[in-house]
Amino acid sequence: MDLTALRSDVSGTVLTSDDETFVASLLGLPGGSPAAVVNARSEADVAAAVRFAADEGLGVAVRSGGHSGGVFSPGPDRLLVDLRELNSVTVHDDGTVDVGPGAVWGDVAAQLQKHGLAISSGDHAAVGVGGLTLGGGIGWLVRRDGLALDSLIGARVVLASGDVVSASADEEPELFWALTGGGGNFGVVTSFRFRAHALGAVLGVTLQLDPAHLAETLRGWREAMREAPDELSATFAVIPNGPPGPEFALLRQIVACWAGDDSDVARDAIAPLLALPGVIESEVRRTDYRALLAELPEGNGGPIPAIAARTALFPDFGDAGIDAMLDVHSRLGLSVFTIRYLGGAFGRVDPTATAFAHRDAEVVASIVEFLPPGTPASAAGVTAAWTAVAPFSMGVYGNFTTETGPEVIAAMYPAPTLERLRSAKTRYDPRNQFSNNLNVAPR
Repeated sequence: MDLTALRSDVSGTVLTSDDETFVASLLGLPGGSPAAVVNARSEADVAAAVRFAADEGLGVAVRSGGHSGGVFSPGPDRLLVDLRELNSVTVHDDGTVDVGPGAVWGDVAAQLQKHGLAISSGDHAAVGVGGLTLGGGIGWLVRRDGLALDSLIGARVVLASGDVVSASADEEPELFWALTGGGGNFGVVTSFRFRAHALGAVLGVTLQLDPAHLAETLRGWREAMREAPDELSATFAVIPNGPPGPEFALLRQIVACWAGDDSDVARDAIAPLLALPGVIESEVRRTDYRALLAELPEGNGGPIPAIAARTALFPDFGDAGIDAMLDVHSRLGLSVFTIRYLGGAFGRVDPTATAFAHRDAEVVASIVEFLPPGTPASAAGVTAAWTAVAPFSMGVYGNFTTETGPEVIAAMYPAPTLERLRSAKTRYDPRNQFSNNLNVAPR
């Protein structure tokens, strides 16, 4: 493979395994060794890289600003296009904001709050804008403002042909629809345009829970959230008290965000959470949205730990579903277990308006199990235990799964949505150049 022409066509660096910095450029990825890495510094660099990959018969893998599961490791048959230098955040006077795909949500939140604005994003500051948005984006404002993708109003996209187009409700509307939940199947997004939302200070709520009463707590939490205003978003979480390791303790919490200015309404909305059975400690603090985004624990700079993840959207979070989720968690070792309450603005979007169609889900639950080195994902405890959850599930949230394959894609999208995505894939990427993802195959 002769990279001479590509190196002359791009302003960024092009690395192969012969370069000293090649291994360092892959730190933070779950493994794999691509044919080459293009560190793009411009939209033109991305277009040149995509054209080169097509000419060489290579697939295209894309790295935005964040992380992904091991199933998406780029192999030697792929060119990795690294977008981390495309990380600008530009806020406009009309409340729109242009964000590069390599930006992370902590940086976006910091810029927006200078203007009294926010966009619902990932829970952690280090989550990348690109992957989260294209897959959904369930964050602390999901009940008030919907998914991250619900705030998307436009995008610049490099297609498999190397052509660059703008996509919105008015330009390439079918491509724009496919981007709102269809993942990275249709091209490389080089810029996102969002409509931001007014937001001042928020209230952050953290409740520490008694592990002996989790079923009772979850039932009460469900009932409280069914009556809660849209400004209140809340997540039940069981997390390790520190980075993954051989010795760990678990924290059991409900973490909530109130996004509104009326303090009296806020107190009334939060009161049912404070009164839940099993609450042993509570903290309510006034803060800003950027500070609410958690920081990932410091690692050693090496590959991310091996994980196995499962997720399910529940149309009705009944008592039997609660018991099934708690039973699965009780069988596992080191893991992260979350249940995010949905509804509100998330549920008022027409299910055909975006490619994220499961708008009648009440909650999304997920478990991430950390595996000992060398453990195959098929041997993970969650793999066998998760079958108990299936009867209560309506589908899968792609941003929270490490599984792939046709059966996973079928669970992510209702049949009419999947058929429409396949039509878009056939139009925009008929040779499936962009397949290093939760792949929607062309016809």
